Amino acid sequence: MRRLLPIALSVAASLTLAGRAFADDTLTLDLPPSQRALDERAAEKARAETAAATQRKTSQAVHLSGNASSSRGSLPSRGGTPERVVGRLGEIQQRSSIFRTQRGSGHLATVDAGTYIAIRDESTRSYGVLMADGTTGWISKRCVRILDYQVVSNGAAPLPDFGDGSIQPRTGAEFFTGDPQSLLREAYKYMGVPYQWGGNTEAGIDCSGFMKKIFAACGYALPRTAAEQTGLGMAIPPEQLQCGDRLYFGHGTRITHTGLYIGNGYFIHSSAGEHGVAVSRLNDQTYWKIFVCARR
Repeated sequence: MRRLLPIALSVAASLTLAGRAFADDTLTLDLPPSQRALDERAAEKARAETAAATQRKTSQAVHLSGNASSSRGSLPSRGGTPERVVGRLGEIQQRSSIFRTQRGSGHLATVDAGTYIAIRDESTRSYGVLMADGTTGWISKRCVRILDYQVVSNGAAPLPDFGDGSIQPRTGAEFFTGDPQSLLREAYKYMGVPYQWGGNTEAGIDCSGFMKKIFAACGYALPRTAAEQTGLGMAIPPEQLQCGDRLYFGHGTRITHTGLYIGNGYFIHSSAGEHGVAVSRLNDQTYWKIFVCARR
């Protein structure tokens, strides 16, 4: 199984100029959303909607003051946009492993010295590290140096402007109308499967074969090639992407690659560059500069 690697970071300018570091797209460690994380997000959304409805009924509102330090404790932080503190800033001192549990089981990632992390929890011997899917991984305290800065978040990082993705061919109706989570569950079964051009099995699979397999498992038949697959489904602008949408990459109208959008700026795909099925960020320059269109 291929290891999930952290993102290399450089936040020195952020620390010097603003006394804070941003978690979104900078200090989180790459990991595809787990089912637990997806469930927690759905529950959090439901709670937020309930709270908003209660506020409307009682005509109560909470107004944040312009003084950011009043609600963020003694650590330095400032900025004019709405933000929430997600933890403390830490720096990895030696090559270390992050695990799913405090006891060291369920290996998640190996991180190099110098990597910045967002610390959201701690136990006697470990720090809880913010992962990209919103869950917590655990790393030994002896491997981390705590820095006197807050890690703040102000929402998911915006995607670049790709255009409206309205190239032909396409249809005017949604192709997939099932539960997007079923696609994700099927896609994650292939994590780490090696890339093989023309491959269509768990021994090796290419990008369009990967998409064809996961949609077929959910009862939807896609054509074999990525170019043919763009002919099914309605065009979706990047700012309206949802979990389960299909992404297509290439040059002009020539489609050469495809993947499945999983939310929060991430997609899963089978890539020769990633050596197999892996999760990548859509706003990574490698991908956004060749993004062509999306289909639902």
